[in-house]
Amino acid sequence: MPLTQQPFAHSPELERLGQDLFTNISDPERAGSAALGVGLALAGLKSGGLMRWILCLAGGALARRAITGHCPLYQQLNVSTRRDP
Repeated sequence: MPLTQQPFAHSPELERLGQDLFTNISDPERAGSAALGVGLALAGLKSGGLMRWILCLAGGALARRAITGHCPLYQQLNVSTRRDP
């Protein structure tokens, strides 16, 4: 078999396993991050000046954390709140 062939390159099982290993936040924590992120973004849209941008960026970061299920800070600290079934 040539070295250029990758038989498992597009395996759905391996992609799901990779996503599970990337996730380090529990589902309730993801829901809380989503709610807080949306709240901060909405508060940012109502305020003005520099505070608008700070709140919107913080809300966006929390929303990204909720969508991906991955927290870079948790990764650096080697922490995971995800519970395996």
